[in-house]
Amino acid sequence: MENDYEYKYKKYKNKYLDLKGGVRLAQGLEGIVFRPPLISSIRNPIYETDDYVGKIMDSEEAVKEFYNSQLVKELDPNGEWSLPIEMISLINPSISSNPEYNNFKVQLISKFGGVSLQKMVNFDDDNLTLINYTKIPLLYRIVKEQIIPIIDKLNEKYLHFDLHLDNILYDENTGKIKFFDFSKLKSKEGLKDYEDYATIFFSLDSITRAIKSRYPVLAAYKKSIGNPAIDPSKEKYITALQSLPDL
Repeated sequence: MENDYEYKYKKYKNKYLDLKGGVRLAQGLEGIVFRPPLISSIRNPIYETDDYVGKIMDSEEAVKEFYNSQLVKELDPNGEWSLPIEMISLINPSISSNPEYNNFKVQLISKFGGVSLQKMVNFDDDNLTLINYTKIPLLYRIVKEQIIPIIDKLNEKYLHFDLHLDNILYDENTGKIKFFDFSKLKSKEGLKDYEDYATIFFSLDSITRAIKSRYPVLAAYKKSIGNPAIDPSKEKYITALQSLPDL
């Protein structure tokens, strides 16, 4: 029996429109995000506003991410800490509109959840040494007060398996964060229970090393936690994250 997302995928398979709509908001290895979403097979005025974003991906990866998003939604039905994908749509960008997209693509549509934590602390996506130091204290508080509890909730059944700062959104209006991009989501059975904590730790560690000369307290912090990767455990990584100093 077909899943709902498989039905929608087939339903719109032969409805194509040119690449039109929002401006590029972010770009990663697996896709490009536009706000508002690009005009596609889903012609709903709601999805053509700045309240939503569209992520353009290869069709196979997009369907997998859509499905994984629905699994997470079962843990977080009200979207309190995750950003679910609301719709999958089909586009066929024309070469004349944009030569970069000359293959069949799919768009994942979700609500706009804010800026990524990586973008929040970096002035320049291409130069990670250009750090916005005023945001570091906020980043450390978010890790201790929000990220650790949310990982605990997600890890009841799943591992995100790609939980770096680019995959956590911060809404400056509410002060809340949300996890997104569940393309690599895995059942936690048989896997190391510290995986998501370790990913966040090392994502933060690159920033901590870059700014420790500005904040002397970070040298003492680094010395106190040692290297959690030596004989790693969930408890070691949680302790290292919870020990982040107040700057």
